[in-house]
Amino acid sequence: MTVEYAPGAGDSPHLHPGYAFVYVMAGEMVSQLDGQSKQVYRSGQSWFEQPYEHHVTCRNASTSKPAKILVFFLLEHGSKNTIDLPEAEHK
Repeated sequence: MTVEYAPGAGDSPHLHPGYAFVYVMAGEMVSQLDGQSKQVYRSGQSWFEQPYEHHVTCRNASTSKPAKILVFFLLEHGSKNTIDLPEAEHK
């Protein structure tokens, strides 16, 4: 799937029940997985997520330019690709 982020936009904390490979197609993204520091990924870079790994931060790094990512999921047939988490689970 592809996801486009307006300048400054991002996702709420979430996880994926399967593996996720994320490739930055355009712009720059800030990503932080549970227990890791925030990283900035630029166009052409990627990251990998383990099943059920909490994705604490995922947002466009720019407040003036859009960003776009391509996500490949390896999931059990019929499962949702994303599970939103309450903010309290990350504190």
